[in-house]
Amino acid sequence: EPVWAIGTGRVATAAQAQEVHAYIRQYWSTAVSPAVSENTSHQPAARSCVTHMDTATQIDVDGFLVCVASLKPDFLGITNVKRN
Repeated sequence: EPVWAIGTGRVATAAQAQEVHAYIRQYWSTAVSPAVSENTSHQPAARSCVTHMDTATQIDVDGFLVCVASLKPDFLGITNVKRN
């Protein structure tokens, strides 16, 4: 698991999240099929988005795994993030 896995207190930057999700998407494309890669949802922990709102704008980040982060006031900012 990456150092920013849930429960570590460390958070991935938007660039790190994009890099990992792009790698995973490429892996699925090669190992299984391009269709599986395109139809697999990639979701980091919501804390990453709360800390780095630009994580939500990354092309290979499809959503967020939401847990206790949804209880924080700044979590509402996620709903206002627009993707390119």
